[in-house]
Amino acid sequence: MSMAPQSLANFPMPVPDSAGIPQSTRDGVIVAPFNGITFARQTIAEHVDQLAGVIVEPLQRLIPPVPGFVEALREETTRHGVVLIFNEVATGFRLALGGAGTL
Repeated sequence: MSMAPQSLANFPMPVPDSAGIPQSTRDGVIVAPFNGITFARQTIAEHVDQLAGVIVEPLQRLIPPVPGFVEALREETTRHGVVLIFNEVATGFRLALGGAGTL
């Protein structure tokens, strides 16, 4: 969802970027821009009662996180008791033997 939105106006509403994504999935997803520390903090705080977790690719294909981004997500999710999930399907062992979580 919304890997490359046309504008920041799409956030936090997800925009499907492939066919076959049901409306129920779109309705259950909140999206924040990668590397947007301030936006992510605000979005987590605003929607904390609706979040089952925050899922992030620690490396967006070829886009590295800005310094402090992943740490800010960890801090904010811990503060609010929300699970932080690293999706490393695409990056996995490319960053480190144990994935980005071990860096």
